[in-house]
Amino acid sequence: MDSVTLSVGAVATVLGFIWQVSKLKAEHAARLATMEQRILSLEARAKHVDASLEAIRSELAQLREAMVRVETLLRGRATPPPR
Repeated sequence: MDSVTLSVGAVATVLGFIWQVSKLKAEHAARLATMEQRILSLEARAKHVDASLEAIRSELAQLREAMVRVETLLRGRATPPPR
């Protein structure tokens, strides 16, 4: 009878261990899925930020060009007429 009890206890222990391992695997899979979604979301946001920065750079370049033209015009008018 003791060997049957021991065998039942060993089987219960093994089944409990298997259940714990499968539970941990499921939790890790859920965490991994959540992290993958966060990564995808962050990548999408990064692309949007990159596009915004590129638009800002383009507008800044246009402003610089306009400033150079304005400065050139102002310098041309600021010089006194020759005598």
